[in-house]
Amino acid sequence: MADTAFEAITTRQAWYAGEAVEKYDAVMIGTDGRYMKADGTRPFAGIVQYGAEEAGRMCTVVRGTFPGVAASAIAAGDPLKVSAGKFAKQTTGEAVGIALTAGNTDELIAVAMLETPFSVGG
Repeated sequence: MADTAFEAITTRQAWYAGEAVEKYDAVMIGTDGRYMKADGTRPFAGIVQYGAEEAGRMCTVVRGTFPGVAASAIAAGDPLKVSAGKFAKQTTGEAVGIALTAGNTDELIAVAMLETPFSVGG
């Protein structure tokens, strides 16, 4: 979709990757202190702007509004969680962002990342 290219970066940080990470991957800080694909087990750190081909390489991660990859069908306005480095609809628990655009599996969506997670549902 044409609407997914929107960016409003509020922070940018370059740091080491703990594994290969690609542009648009959702990441977290692993137990080794390096970026790795976010799986929901640790706090969400942001979206990769410039990736790393392997562990030990530098990558750049951004916060704000940036494209991310949908893990499943997403509607605009859906609260989001992370799953295997991608974004999925969050129905309960804490959300890490809001979808600004809709998309299907493996498509880019515009993600407005939240500074503080908020709870969804009951």
